[in-house]
Amino acid sequence: MRIDLQRTDSWHKANAAYAEALELTESQVQVQLYPGVKAALWEVCTQLTQLVPNKRTIYYLKDAEPLFESVAVHLSREGFKVKALDATELNNPSAWFEAVQRELLFIVDLQDEPVTGELYDFPELDKTIADKRTYRISVSHARHSSQQIPLPTPYRTNLLSIDLEKTVALLGERVRTQPPVASGMIWPSQNPEKAKEELKITESKAYEVQKQKVLGFEKSLPQGAKAVLKTENRLYDRALLSFDDLDGLSLITELSCELATEIKPAGCKGPLETTSLCRWQDEKIWQGLISKGFTATQLRGLIAISAELIDDKLKSKIEIARQHVLKQQEG
Repeated sequence: MRIDLQRTDSWHKANAAYAEALELTESQVQVQLYPGVKAALWEVCTQLTQLVPNKRTIYYLKDAEPLFESVAVHLSREGFKVKALDATELNNPSAWFEAVQRELLFIVDLQDEPVTGELYDFPELDKTIADKRTYRISVSHARHSSQQIPLPTPYRTNLLSIDLEKTVALLGERVRTQPPVASGMIWPSQNPEKAKEELKITESKAYEVQKQKVLGFEKSLPQGAKAVLKTENRLYDRALLSFDDLDGLSLITELSCELATEIKPAGCKGPLETTSLCRWQDEKIWQGLISKGFTATQLRGLIAISAELIDDKLKSKIEIARQHVLKQQEG
C-alpha cells in the first residue's frame, strides 16, 4: 500500500542544510536548491516576471547562450523584450542603462565560462546598478570552488552549480521567490557536512600551487598540442590544450588508461574532459566558444585536464596516448 501524498518539508530541510554549511542561518540571504542550473535559471527568471509584472525588458550576457536560450525564447514569446549584450557592452552601462532603467527587470550574466574557466567581471555594471531596483542573476559554473564570491546584494541572485542535478541559489533580501517545481520535489536528506564539502573553496596557498602547475604545463606542451588560452583572467583548476589531428574523446579515452583514472559521464566533475561532439552529441555546446573565436577543429580536439593530474610524467603519457590514437586512425 502507498498513500500518494507529497511531502512538503524536504526542500526546506535541504535548503537549511546548505544555509548552515554556508553559515547563513541568520542571514537575510536566502538559500534555495534547484535540480540543476538550467532549472534554477528558469524558475528564478519566471518568478521575477510575476514578482514585478510591469517591467518587460530582459538583458543577458551573450556568452550565456545556450544556457539561457530556452528562457530567452519563452520570455520573448510572452512579449518581453530580450536583448543579448557582449561582455564589453554589459560592462559599459552608461551607454544603455539610463534609457532602459524603468523597463529593465533583470540581467543575466556569468561568473565564469564553463569550458575554459575564463572569468567574467563587470565592475562598471556593479557600480551602476548597486542601488537600483534592477535584478541580476549571475551563474557560477566553477568559480565558487576556487574563489570566494561575495554574498549577493539585495536585488542579486548567485547561482552556484554543484553538479548536474543540484544548483545552490543565494538570493538577496529583495529576491522573494517561491519556485513551484523545486519546492515541490522530494529532496534527499542533506547533511550540512557534506554540503560544506561540496561548497568548499580551495585554500589560497593550494590554489597558487595549482596555478603554477597549470602555467608550467601549458608552457611546455606535449608534441602536437597547442595552447588555447592567452588570458590570465581564468580559473587555474584545469589545463587546456588542443590537437588538430585527432578527436578529443579518443585521446582522453587512451589517456585515462595511461593514467589509470576514470572518465566520468559528460557534465560530471572528473579529471579529464573534452568538447568533442562524439562525447556531447550536441553542437550547442560550441555556440559560445565559436562566438569567442574558437574553431571547430580546435574544439574537436580540445581537452581539459584537472590540475590535480599534472606532474612530471603527464607530458610523456599524453604523447603515448596520442600515438595510440594516431595509429588507430591510420587503421
